[in-house]
Amino acid sequence: MYCGGSGGEAGEDERELKGQIMGTTFLNLQINRKIEDIPAEAVPQGYFCKQTAENWTAVFAENRETAWDKLPALGKKLSKALAVSVIAVDFFDDDVFSMTLFRDGRTVGSYHTEAAHSQISGSEKWIKALSLSKEAAAAFRYLTKKEMTAGESIHAFSRLLGARLYDAPGLTKEETALWCADTDGIVREMQEEKKKKQSPNGTKAVLLQEIPGLYDSCDYRTGVVRMVYPDDKDGFDYRHIHCLACTETGLTEVHDYRYPASVFGKDCKGLQLDYDNRIVHVMVLDSPIYYEDYDLNAYETELCALSAVPKEKLLQNASVSMFPLQRDSTLRSGRYEYFTWNGGNELQKIDCETSGKAFLQRNIIASYQYEPLDFQKEFWSHNDRSVCASRNGIVHVRLKYIREPENTICDIRFFDRDLKLLRQEEILLNEPRFALGESMGYVYCEESDCIYVGNLKINLQTHEVKIGAAELKEASVLLINPNECGGRLYAVKGSWLSVFDLNMEPVSSHRLKGRILAGYRNKSGRLCLMTAEDFLWDYRLPKKASAVRVYEITK
Repeated sequence: MYCGGSGGEAGEDERELKGQIMGTTFLNLQINRKIEDIPAEAVPQGYFCKQTAENWTAVFAENRETAWDKLPALGKKLSKALAVSVIAVDFFDDDVFSMTLFRDGRTVGSYHTEAAHSQISGSEKWIKALSLSKEAAAAFRYLTKKEMTAGESIHAFSRLLGARLYDAPGLTKEETALWCADTDGIVREMQEEKKKKQSPNGTKAVLLQEIPGLYDSCDYRTGVVRMVYPDDKDGFDYRHIHCLACTETGLTEVHDYRYPASVFGKDCKGLQLDYDNRIVHVMVLDSPIYYEDYDLNAYETELCALSAVPKEKLLQNASVSMFPLQRDSTLRSGRYEYFTWNGGNELQKIDCETSGKAFLQRNIIASYQYEPLDFQKEFWSHNDRSVCASRNGIVHVRLKYIREPENTICDIRFFDRDLKLLRQEEILLNEPRFALGESMGYVYCEESDCIYVGNLKINLQTHEVKIGAAELKEASVLLINPNECGGRLYAVKGSWLSVFDLNMEPVSSHRLKGRILAGYRNKSGRLCLMTAEDFLWDYRLPKKASAVRVYEITK
């Protein structure tokens, strides 16, 4: 069992657990007391205790129910009855991780992370209630500010607190050893990140533009960003939508409109058209139901007419094309979209202009079917959705895991624009299962015939594999510009941009204001990035100074 002291990257057992919890939803309670010190009568019928860590006992519902209110209510009650700290853990589909701290029958604090955005309340109360040392307290503050996915976050806090937060009946294999803290490892990671911030930069991130307001959405085919601006009452005018086009110098407003009062009242925050279910979803502020739904058939014509950006304005301003910089299931190329389907086993080319607005109404004009695998012996990784471009077609990279003897094969396939297979390479990697992570990016360098997969550079001529910096493995998106200063490799994760040369040697790193959402290359060939701090569809209240920003990365 992974049990502190090793620090740094996850060990093999922890990687196994990461693979097991992917796509899983569970609840549990963590009591800061050994199981022998918990009276049997304290835990009511329908629940059972299990000691999984040195100083923590987990409580689970016997029927594995995911009633979001029942288990936290029990946690609050137990914290008073036992005079001890109790943490309620909520993990949803590898997308959301929340934990709530109870003490003496009261809610002391909470932590929530979703889409690499985290929110903490009562940070110092957490530290006091859990009696964290000075070093552990600094590491706790560091983790609450660090941009992590739900899976990364629940593992990091498990290591710091010494509590196996990611657990549910039948989820993980039975262990004889108990989980214990790895505070030293987290502290070392914190110190390494501080060094990275202080290292001299070979590039600069120059702020070109700052537009106050909240990010709503972006149409990457047209390069139009939707935002709401601040109002005159120290808030935001959610009803008034502004459409901005991506241009050479940043974002330029080309259209605006107001939602009709018939569906968008004064307490509403966002509106979305759900074509698959023929519903208009309206998000409501400070409401337990969150959404009000309306019949799309009654409002579609009016809403579409309001939101349509005049084509002449798009043509006047469309000097560059924007591309998404978050993990995405598609690659868009003009009017066409490349998409994986059927669990990633089928690659499809879709004509966007002749497709319907509903998800399933896609005009598939070409497809490629992957061969079935013997699941008893091998399986594809879940990281099979991304597609990257080459000059003459597209490149699709997937990892194939062999169960015995355990190893990993990098499967690289080149297609023309109509998904005719042109070339296939299989490279054996000395990497165990899940070592490269599920959100890693990859990119192809045509000039050197090399593929960058996470922190690996694979020469497709010699099959030589070179290992680079860990932050490349953590990046959700990799970009490459072979003609810039001898070649540049960009790694994006959250608000972090790390820059490397083509041998994966670090050049610089930048933490921008807000999450990096999209990018484009200007006439000079330099990378420009768009960021946003707060999003219209976040449940948390936005910051008053929220803005969408555009940066240019220069020498």
